[in-house]
Amino acid sequence: MNDHSAPELPTMSSVQVTQAHKPSSTFFAFLSLPAELREKIEEHYLATPKFPRPAIFVETSTRRSPALARFLPALALTSHQLRSEVSRVLLRCAEDVSLDLDASDYFLSFLSSFPGHTWPFDLIQSLTMRECDETSMALIKRCANLQDLSLTVRANRMCVKRSDGRITHAMSLQQVVHDFGFGDILHCKALRSVHLLGFKAQGGECADPMSVNDWDDLAGLRALGVWMREKFEARGQQVRVGMVRMMFGCGMQMLASLPGGEKAEIL
Repeated sequence: MNDHSAPELPTMSSVQVTQAHKPSSTFFAFLSLPAELREKIEEHYLATPKFPRPAIFVETSTRRSPALARFLPALALTSHQLRSEVSRVLLRCAEDVSLDLDASDYFLSFLSSFPGHTWPFDLIQSLTMRECDETSMALIKRCANLQDLSLTVRANRMCVKRSDGRITHAMSLQQVVHDFGFGDILHCKALRSVHLLGFKAQGGECADPMSVNDWDDLAGLRALGVWMREKFEARGQQVRVGMVRMMFGCGMQMLASLPGGEKAEIL
């Protein structure tokens, strides 16, 4: 009788099996993947709720080029293509773009480092700025799809000072709007909410020494919020404007907040 059993198949040793299933430590063909798949990978591994991280003040202190910002992951620094791809993912997935003191100019330079493109600005929908100056307004104005804006206004910048630095009086509303460039915010057609945070240091760093009310030097903040809401309404745009006024001690520790704790007053 003939033996019709199946032929014996070659086998691999345990060492060979281990080597065959051992993953490669380096993947060199990332750019050969479809763009949609690369984007999914970048989103899964790199995207964060807040952007940029780490804070930009680290960048400005080291004079590092905005095009090579440390808040970009290493993958973004391997080629121009991946820098654009990764930056697009980070901006699109960020729930909020949060900028520390003196960071506006650096971040504006970063967004402008993609020549001929507006998409870095168009992807920003929520923006938190802990300083308010001309550069901040220039950045806000270019964010065409901005919906939620949070602005910090320092009390000592809303007052008129003498040559010796002492406060003489609070700025008028017209002067605040002009000097800070708040009119630029009116260009944000998609805006739906503005949160104004005004703060001062304990001990009258920003206050008039003759002032009876600790919050007198921030009285213009409420007038600014009302002005902003009315200007948007006149344009047929409903924008929710809120305001919080805070006092800080040494080390920026919050000592008081009016009105209603940290709840914003809706204007």
